[in-house]
Amino acid sequence: MKRRILLPLILIFCLLFTLTTYCTSLAGWDKRIKLTVDQTKIDTADLTWFPVTITLSSAAGHGVFHELDADADYMKVAFTKADGTTELYAEMELFDVSEETAVYHVSLDGWVISNTVDTDFFMYYDNDHADNTTYIGAINTTAGAAVWDGNFKFVCHMVDATTSTVLDSTSNNNDGTKKSAAHPASATGKVSLGQDFVGSATDYITAATSATFDFAAGFTLEMLADPDSTDAFTILLSYYDATSKDGYNIYQYTDGAGNWLFQTRVNTVDKSIASNSAPTGAFDHIVGRRDADGVMLMYINGVVQTATQTNAGAIDSNSKLYLGINYDEASVPYAGIMDEVRISNTARTAEWIKATYNSLWNTLLTYGTEDFVGGNAVMFGINF
Repeated sequence: MKRRILLPLILIFCLLFTLTTYCTSLAGWDKRIKLTVDQTKIDTADLTWFPVTITLSSAAGHGVFHELDADADYMKVAFTKADGTTELYAEMELFDVSEETAVYHVSLDGWVISNTVDTDFFMYYDNDHADNTTYIGAINTTAGAAVWDGNFKFVCHMVDATTSTVLDSTSNNNDGTKKSAAHPASATGKVSLGQDFVGSATDYITAATSATFDFAAGFTLEMLADPDSTDAFTILLSYYDATSKDGYNIYQYTDGAGNWLFQTRVNTVDKSIASNSAPTGAFDHIVGRRDADGVMLMYINGVVQTATQTNAGAIDSNSKLYLGINYDEASVPYAGIMDEVRISNTARTAEWIKATYNSLWNTLLTYGTEDFVGGNAVMFGINF
């Protein structure tokens, strides 16, 4: 009889121990929500140190804005892996309590997003907690820079630091300078704010990039763009050596369709590939990718385009970056809004590019309901 009673008790104890261990919460925090990466949006390979964009609103994570009552409270949060205690780094792009909207980019060196099972993680928030200065930062801070892996050489959310500057989120500090104050001007982007270019040689951004780019292993260029015209000849991004004119660009070409194009110039040889179709008339996620062998691919909204080219050879990695105009600072200026410009010195995988598109469009995550954890272990929403 004792054995019959003891065995079920042991099993129940083990179950409780397992569940409470899995659901352990980060000490000292009052509330949290669970966020889940949909594994069906991650194709055939896991992603490591991938930056997940979190967009909070009145419809998703609204409890955050009930707990935190000032814009300056954006550091009274913490993000953890599924274990509930291992903290992730987060860069705050936007935190507006009155509008109930916020954008964080979250990741950690070694954090794995699975392609076979959903990946859970948590957001904690507590108005009485001290600012989490170790793991949470604004754009161009130490904590914020830790979100972006070492292959990111330029990440610009296109949010005004001043009316004349935009900041690089990476530790490379390749910050951008506008042609003049409010040229281009801040505007509503796809992910919080962007920059509105008017299609004039008075409206563009330059960045004196560092020699750390090193594109020998390939590179990836990406941005969000909503052009004023779906059929125009405009340069969105240009990176060329002033002497050799070698480099690359992303542009829109007026050929009756106005397709996006990705071009490289290596040892004076130009190669270009075009998108399958014209801009959508709204924001597009545009990606140009070249691998170590010089093979060029283009992705639009997470989908690889048909055209390919090969243009092998070294590209000078210490040239100047231009956004919204050609390298001569005079011709084919861009008209439209630009957001989320990112440059990597590696050829990002198809899985990475598709996941980035879904993340920026806020279709990668599901947002759970609020749990009261009070710094204790929690199981089924009950504190222990």
